[in-house]
Amino acid sequence: MNEVMSWERHTIRRTLKLTKLIIFVSVISTIISCDIKVKRKNEISKITLMTGFCFGNCPMQIIEVDSSLTIKYHGEENAKRRGFYIGKITEANWDSINAKFEKIKYKELDSVYDHSVDDPPTYIEIKYNNKIKKIKAQSASLPEEVRKTYYWLIDLCDSTKLEKTKDTLDFNREYLKLMYPPPPPPPPILKQEM
Repeated sequence: MNEVMSWERHTIRRTLKLTKLIIFVSVISTIISCDIKVKRKNEISKITLMTGFCFGNCPMQIIEVDSSLTIKYHGEENAKRRGFYIGKITEANWDSINAKFEKIKYKELDSVYDHSVDDPPTYIEIKYNNKIKKIKAQSASLPEEVRKTYYWLIDLCDSTKLEKTKDTLDFNREYLKLMYPPPPPPPPILKQEM
């Protein structure tokens, strides 16, 4: 009987030691996993957003942000900043940009939204996986969630510390052309009576 009791004590001790070890390993792995940041896999490499001239006080501006965390800005008429600016965003900002554009399913969006008139013309170019998604729109014509994401990106730029630069930042010349309204049509040709 002593042998059975001794064996039971020995088994209980081993079980307690094993339980303590399991708890210790669980606590340590929980602590370690809290410190490990999982890097988000973003497929977007660059986003360019341009807003153009309207019949009111619409800001003429270009915002470009890319996976190197560089943000470039060019502001013209009615913009909060005028001229060329450059800065850096955080990795968390870049992850948020990607997550927001993924949420609106940017790849499935139409290429043109233009059923409104007097609101800022907008051009968005999204580079991802060696592809480019281009969206030309009047901002009021954009679906609500897309418009919210668009304004969120503008607000992010407004709240980011940017340094003025004399460099023109290599913006695509086509973007600069899109900022200005097209010239007015020529006057009608009047028929002369003979």
